[in-house]
Amino acid sequence: MRVIGEEAFGSWQGKNVYIPDSVTSIGNGAFLGCNSLEKITIPDSITNTGDNAFAYCGSLKNIIIPNGVVNIGNHAFLAMPITAITIPDSVVSIGEGAFEQCSSLTFVKLSNSITTIYTDTFADCTSLTTISIPDGVTTIGGDCTDDWSVVDSGAFANCRALTTVIIPDSVTKIEPRSFYWCKALDDATCKRILEIAPYALEY
Repeated sequence: MRVIGEEAFGSWQGKNVYIPDSVTSIGNGAFLGCNSLEKITIPDSITNTGDNAFAYCGSLKNIIIPNGVVNIGNHAFLAMPITAITIPDSVVSIGEGAFEQCSSLTFVKLSNSITTIYTDTFADCTSLTTISIPDGVTTIGGDCTDDWSVVDSGAFANCRALTTVIIPDSVTKIEPRSFYWCKALDDATCKRILEIAPYALEY
């Protein structure tokens, strides 16, 4: 078996999953809504996690993204109770809303290989206090289709506990509502940004 197919375990109520080294891809919605899932072992052979792959896994508090993963799909970890996540440097793309509504998330280490933080990637992560944007990122809040809009560009929208953001010189554009409703944000360090879109820091 090389691929876990679309919604293969959707709403399954088992507690533990071991994925063998032969698997290279986790399909869209593969573990969507597995509310009883408490532990999953993901091997280094995985290169892709599909859209909604682990969305709404309400009991899965810890997950390790292995070195080797290249792409994280849209809403892949939506509304999970994880408290910390380290995204390895092998990851070059993190999809829209990938960690949206992870309200217990307090720590994020981003991959140094990403160039864009897309729409809603960390929106509604209401416990996140600090984020450091890696060198190489050029756009915060962009849409995967490059069809940006005021409503749908909130990369860190509603991160109500966020107090500190470190933005590197590589970032040249912050899209609309990227930090919308981040009411506690009082330290945003940035030097070279060429364009801050309307409503980017609105609350």
